[in-house]
Amino acid sequence: MFTPTLDAKDVRAVIKELKAIDEQIVKDLRSDLRSQLAPVATQIAGAVPVDPPLSGFRNNGATGWSPVKGKVGFTPGKSRNNAKNLVAIRVDPVGGKRGLYIAELAGSRSAGSTPSGANLISVLNSRSPMNGRRGSIGRSDAGSKKKKS
Repeated sequence: MFTPTLDAKDVRAVIKELKAIDEQIVKDLRSDLRSQLAPVATQIAGAVPVDPPLSGFRNNGATGWSPVKGKVGFTPGKSRNNAKNLVAIRVDPVGGKRGLYIAELAGSRSAGSTPSGANLISVLNSRSPMNGRRGSIGRSDAGSKKKKS
């Protein structure tokens, strides 16, 4: 069976050459990729619960919970950490609220440095366990299934 592969370095080189010829081609390519991947981003954003996982996130302040929106980015040559991603799909809270980020990252680096932090992580883990490695998205993956031992 033939499996096509695409090297990010090759795509970056092609993008660089296209920009030298006509920058509008690259803008159109990015726009087409965003529009083609928008339904996937919407589906991923739809998997994030509308209701906050804890009552403390039910507030109108900066740490409140809010609906999310999926965004698609096409970033050859612009990624951090020398990652090889060509396309990134992000889930961002509407209105700049940080509740999603707090819930998502809680417990990704430690078990909690304070009693209230440890309690937050414990309750979040009991309601929606972390999937994935430290610092990676895991809690809001509503479609994942827990492994049975």
